[in-house]
Amino acid sequence: MPDGPRYDDDFYGWIIARLLKLEYSPAGDPRFDWMASIEEARQAIADRITVTLQRDGERKLPQLYADGRDRAELGLRKFGATAAAGLPPLCPNTLEQIGQRGWYPEAA
Repeated sequence: MPDGPRYDDDFYGWIIARLLKLEYSPAGDPRFDWMASIEEARQAIADRITVTLQRDGERKLPQLYADGRDRAELGLRKFGATAAAGLPPLCPNTLEQIGQRGWYPEAA
């Protein structure tokens, strides 16, 4: 992921942004690209996660979500204001779901 996450916290924000795009984008593509990117970031997290990092991620989830939501909002603007405006203000997912291999939200 050359343009992807650079540090541990950023992996969660990266995943959150793509999960939101999957759920709220009206576009048919690049859905599979987003899914592949999510799985790459999930694997990177799985390779590094410790109990301490897991607790830290849970504690920081509101900020991680805000960062990911901001990224998703910018990315969704190309599909119109309606797609970007539909993003939830609070994280609709648990940290466990965000990191769970093969889990994706249903399209809104």
